[in-house]
Amino acid sequence: MNNPLCHVRYLCIETGIQLNVTDNNTLAVIEINSPPVNAISQQLRAELLILFQSLASQDLHSVLLTCTGRTFVAGADIKEMDTEPLEPHLPELIATIVRFPKPVIAALHGTVLGGGLELALACDYRLAVSKTKLGLPEVNLGIIPGAGGTLRLMNLIGVKAAIEFACTGKPQNADEWLNTALIHKLVHKGDLTEQALSFCRQLTLTESKQNTEADFSIQGQYIDWDSTEKRVKRLAKGVEAPALLLNEIKAIYSLGLSFEHALKRQRRLFLQLRDSDQAKALRYAFFTEKKNQKLATSTSSTRTINTVGVVGAGNMGVGIARCFIDAGMDLIWIEQTEEALLRGMDNLRKGYQSKITKGHMTEQDLDDKMQLVKGSTVYDRLAPCDLVVEAAFEDLEVKKIIFKALDQHCKDSAILATNTSYLDINSIAKVTSRPDQVVGLHFFSPAHVMKLIEIVRAENTADDVIKTMLALGVKLRKYPVEVGVCFGFAANRMYTRYGREIQQMLLEGNSIVAIDEAMTSFGMAMGPLTVQDLSGIDIGYQARAKQADKPYDLGYFRPSASMVENGRLGRKTQAGFYQYLASGEKVESQEAQLLVDNEAKKLSIIPHRLTAEAIQQRAMLALVSEGLLIIDEGIVNDISLLDIIWLHGYGFPRFKGGPMYWGAKLGCADIDEKLQLLRHQYSADIWPEVTLSNLK
Repeated sequence: MNNPLCHVRYLCIETGIQLNVTDNNTLAVIEINSPPVNAISQQLRAELLILFQSLASQDLHSVLLTCTGRTFVAGADIKEMDTEPLEPHLPELIATIVRFPKPVIAALHGTVLGGGLELALACDYRLAVSKTKLGLPEVNLGIIPGAGGTLRLMNLIGVKAAIEFACTGKPQNADEWLNTALIHKLVHKGDLTEQALSFCRQLTLTESKQNTEADFSIQGQYIDWDSTEKRVKRLAKGVEAPALLLNEIKAIYSLGLSFEHALKRQRRLFLQLRDSDQAKALRYAFFTEKKNQKLATSTSSTRTINTVGVVGAGNMGVGIARCFIDAGMDLIWIEQTEEALLRGMDNLRKGYQSKITKGHMTEQDLDDKMQLVKGSTVYDRLAPCDLVVEAAFEDLEVKKIIFKALDQHCKDSAILATNTSYLDINSIAKVTSRPDQVVGLHFFSPAHVMKLIEIVRAENTADDVIKTMLALGVKLRKYPVEVGVCFGFAANRMYTRYGREIQQMLLEGNSIVAIDEAMTSFGMAMGPLTVQDLSGIDIGYQARAKQADKPYDLGYFRPSASMVENGRLGRKTQAGFYQYLASGEKVESQEAQLLVDNEAKKLSIIPHRLTAEAIQQRAMLALVSEGLLIIDEGIVNDISLLDIIWLHGYGFPRFKGGPMYWGAKLGCADIDEKLQLLRHQYSADIWPEVTLSNLK
């Protein structure tokens, strides 16, 4: 604080907590400065508790709680959840604030989440900078708010609104809650602390304490529990915590429990969930993502990328263009013909127009974005570009032609990137005079939606090019994963192995429906055969046809090949592994199942149906085996990156952490035993020896 009337009474270097007093020692200001996000760690809790306990006997008018930096307390220190809880626990601190004899005012800004919002809810009044985000995202980590935040919200804004906060985990804008018991004042301009001090001074004795515990009353509110339960379960995507929290809320509401009794129940559930397998997996995913983003932006030796070129305005090109436009970058867009370019521009506008229709964008936003784009059919226009991304279809010779042209027309310092999914980037780089500046940028479809991007290092790609692309990936709000060159790189290579095992289990007599149901019950976003129908069965078929080192086994993707050879390409032909009605509804197909069964007969495979659990385990073991092989070959240097790939590229259930995390939890000994059995049953070519100690 810079207020000259304030006097520093207390300063803790470790936590950054400072106590100032002003107004003739009647107004205390507790300021937290604990970068980067003022997380409410054990040490911070202890210091705050001491301060509030010592101030309780002082002759104060009020206490203001504020934070410096980019946010108010943004939540708990998640690292503490993997250790024994240390006192003082958050409920103890919050109870002390609630019982504090004089009003406590919280000045909020940034992202006030989890324990941060629970801390703010313990205060009597809350001011917030406009656009401050408020949320209880604990369910996203497999737990629930553990210090009464849900109960206080139920009391302040109603049961229905509290359910939306706590059971969905979605942050909400503070502006929406102005003039409710949640937000008492918004700050649009000026200094938050100064306006909060002014608010404190205006409080009268009749506007003092707001006891949300003694006045706890939530009866008489209509809640459609059936529809609420369905919505919460749908949004939870297999995570158990949201439904368990909703059950608690329903019980508290139905039984008319006191605040004290309700808090004990919720605290018990919090501690139970804290040590659950789902919560541990979700924390692993959270920290793995944080590590990915930190490492990608941890270096200063990167090039400046201001202007980007994209070659190709098909579906993939449009999605890639949107990524750069949404990042506020100037874009030069190249197509062969004016017609193709205009079609791409039109599709780009349509994509943004749908956001306007939904209220997520304005017409002015659209105009601003389109101002960033310049289209052309002439390669010379790419001269200002710092990076050019080729987004042509998957044909090696076509890509080589494009790269020869790019090499001639782009400035010497320009990085040239290909968006190939499978092709050999080394051979593409060799047609240029700058192989050190050629790199793979494998976007996943739809490019503007999917959060994964593979940064493919060719044999001559310069280190600073890789570092620049990793940092760019973060700027595009994606999880960038550095991979080496091989067929399918890391993502599609693992996906191919997963698909191959699915196909083998089809040939062994497990039905199309049984396999899809097994994998969706495991938690996958869609069944693998439904995914093939959606993306087009012919896409993988064509890619495998170009694969130089095809596996030798006769059953290799034969069910998929049979579909393609019989004109069943998936949704686009209304027939694939399933049949598709005119309405778009997916129905079981006897014809497709017969094609699979016929392939099995040709190969003299004796049917032996598996349980859903056995199907799941075979599929996961295939992923673990291939992932370990990728690590052994040095294609990827960090095993956790393979989990990033599956979490953000293929809809792997977040509450299971990722395939490599799944394998590590199963244990090396168990994995080894199962892989040896499969190696004996099939062959070492399909189930090769891998370094199991890399599972960690």
